[in-house]
Amino acid sequence: MTYDLAVWKGDRPDESNAAETFTALYGQYIGRDDQTPPTPAIRAYVESLLDRWCRGFLKTDPQRIFEY
Repeated sequence: MTYDLAVWKGDRPDESNAAETFTALYGQYIGRDDQTPPTPAIRAYVESLLDRWCRGFLKTDPQRIFEY
């Protein structure tokens, strides 16, 4: 099982178009050559998720998650 988790800083988007918002954000930020680093708050949130659920189970260095 996998999860796609969109995390951002700012106002929460309208849930009635959540899929469209996710797709737009994904297209805007994922796979670009000029990557936008996560804000300190988002990085801390992702780190806490990794600490809780993934450390020891990942086949790659968890820091690489922030490279994508």
